Amino acid sequence: MYGNMKVNRNTRKFKKHDLIILLLVTFSALLVMGKDTIFQEGNPLQYVRPIFMLTLGNEYAKAERAAAKGETETVFLTKKSDSEALFSYIEDKYQVKYKEQMGGGYIFEGASEDRVITGRTYLKYYTIWTISP
Repeated sequence: MYGNMKVNRNTRKFKKHDLIILLLVTFSALLVMGKDTIFQEGNPLQYVRPIFMLTLGNEYAKAERAAAKGETETVFLTKKSDSEALFSYIEDKYQVKYKEQMGGGYIFEGASEDRVITGRTYLKYYTIWTISP
């Protein structure tokens, strides 16, 4: 009686829910280990669209981020070593000319105003540019 009984066993090592749990644990571990890098500029979701635009082939992308006192600040993203197109855009928009570089800041002079553009590396592949008034 017991010798002829077949047992149905699942031969797969991982079931579907085991795989989902494993992926969630891995994602959580990566998020905890890299939280300082991911959140170095605040909320990273505001940079998703500009990074996507850079991936599609744009030379620079504009992003709005929260500034002090509930205001928004306009910043630009470029790929790490590709800033010439952004500098041309700044020269045309603000009617200024590039003068010199001092450290991480680029100084632009115009007839009525001067602008300083500072860049910071973001996620190793991108640079976030801030324009001072």
